[in-house]
Amino acid sequence: MMSLRRLLLLTASTATHSFAFRNIRWLWKGAVSEIFTNAVLGRRAIPPLPSPYSNDSNGYNDDDDTLTSPPVAIVTGATGGLGVVLCEKLQKQGYSVIVAARDPIRGKALVDQLHDDSSLNNGRRKHDARFVRYDANEPSTAKDVALALDGRPCAILINNAGVMKTNISDTMKVNLIGPSILTLTLLPSLRKHPNPVVVNVGSSAHLRAEADIDPKTLEDDTYDNDLAVYASSKLGLMHFSQVLRETLWTQQGDSLSTTSPSWRPIVIDAHPGIVWTPLLRNYYGSAAKVVEKLKLSHLYLKV
Repeated sequence: MMSLRRLLLLTASTATHSFAFRNIRWLWKGAVSEIFTNAVLGRRAIPPLPSPYSNDSNGYNDDDDTLTSPPVAIVTGATGGLGVVLCEKLQKQGYSVIVAARDPIRGKALVDQLHDDSSLNNGRRKHDARFVRYDANEPSTAKDVALALDGRPCAILINNAGVMKTNISDTMKVNLIGPSILTLTLLPSLRKHPNPVVVNVGSSAHLRAEADIDPKTLEDDTYDNDLAVYASSKLGLMHFSQVLRETLWTQQGDSLSTTSPSWRPIVIDAHPGIVWTPLLRNYYGSAAKVVEKLKLSHLYLKV
């Protein structure tokens, strides 16, 4: 019989390398806890976002109730699933929303919907919404998002765009490289706001990831069948968030900040749990209809 000491040593030596170990860790700490939360504890409302109604928000002025310049929120992957909900929530709170997505038809339709729904919120003026084509797989489109700000500060950036169950190269570029480039491109606009918020939408799949990312994945067109690269891309995005926190906070008050010497950016890793979005339904393929027919999808937070 294997001794306890040997078993512990084996576990310790393979904890960061064993594919089986990482999957068990994800199943227990990720999938099981998420399904339990959704099914037993119930659906949770989207937590409150920073309010634009303050005298120091570069937006609404509460003293005279007039609109000077609505604070701007940018949402990528805005035309489906979580993106639509986030845009609606931000618009209702008074933000000027930039709908950043690949599909112009769906993007402009969402902008029209936001305009129709925004006639008067809290007795204030109608809010602006506009579409800009953004493809996280095309780094040059990050500049188009920056230009869409028209020199205005960026109050909130939500890196929501993502792909799953596609080729390895696209998975890494869209889920990690794209949001990283966009965030860095928008840094000058983020620095114009006193308290900007950057939200990187993650996944518990990062628990399945290997610690290292092979640069060759950016040139690999094979299929990410086991979602191993998807997991790595989400872990990499969390690492990028940490780099932002450490770097931006140490640079507070430098010449690049045009607002205040006490510039306080907030960087958030947001894992929404298992959400029954088009992305997840596409992953399940034909099985998605079975899940919905058997009413098993109530285990998920539907969008």
